[in-house]
Amino acid sequence: MKIKLLLCLLLLVSGCGEDAVSPSSTVTIRVEVTPEGLDAPWSILGPSLYTNSGVGEALLVDLPAGDYMISWGQVEGYETPDTEQKTISAGGEYTFDGIYIDMFTSNYPFPDTKEQLLANFKTAYKDMDIDEYRECLSENSEFIFTAEDADQFEIPNGYFERAEDLDVMERTFSGNSHVTPYGVTQPGLQSITISNWNNAGI
Repeated sequence: MKIKLLLCLLLLVSGCGEDAVSPSSTVTIRVEVTPEGLDAPWSILGPSLYTNSGVGEALLVDLPAGDYMISWGQVEGYETPDTEQKTISAGGEYTFDGIYIDMFTSNYPFPDTKEQLLANFKTAYKDMDIDEYRECLSENSEFIFTAEDADQFEIPNGYFERAEDLDVMERTFSGNSHVTPYGVTQPGLQSITISNWNNAGI
């Protein structure tokens, strides 16, 4: 009699323990940034009026299941990732990875100094790379280009502004002979060698 009673008690305790186990009703979100270590700002909107924001990597736990949207902030020198949306089911985990693309290749580091800007100009000019040359001429800055032989090129006022310079350099970097907007015929260039590079004032 005592043995049967003990057996029934063990079964009862075991059954209660199984009833207590239930799947998680929350979700986990990881925020990662590429390249690693970049202090990129972000903000997240979620269900039940959930909001959060931060900078760089983060781990967000015990969040309600549902639809989430992350928006990435601007980082100087990088292209901003697109907004991303994701539905996360209860018990799920998802990683939002903000991939920031450097606007300059390894040959064109971000010009945070005038020396670096001049170095980027020199590389783009030597490589005859019109796309990178255009990046160097930021639309948010003002540029005036003078030339010692301005009379030869019939440059009005003795200098180029951004649009005029880009027009001439695009023709020059093409490698084809061309006529400048001022009627001067220029031969096509196959390569450019720089023997001397001086800062005349920047």
